[in-house]
Amino acid sequence: MIKRLIGTFSLLFGVFLTVVGAALVLLPGTTSADPMAQREPFSDTACLDCHTDQQRLEEITSENEADEPEEASLSSGPG
Repeated sequence: MIKRLIGTFSLLFGVFLTVVGAALVLLPGTTSADPMAQREPFSDTACLDCHTDQQRLEEITSENEADEPEEASLSSGPG
């Protein structure tokens, strides 16, 4: 009796999943074909301007290197 109920339930569940899968494939979706078409163009370029300005990057790097004393590495020193 229990085996028959399990078999019937499995069959009905399989039919249900098949119908849902077919509906998902056949019904039109709500997304557009080109997801990039919905996005606004990138307009905040302040970060890009600063981080791609080679002269400014060299100035910042040289300032940071002058402020920090040189640390001894593990391979330096006697021995």
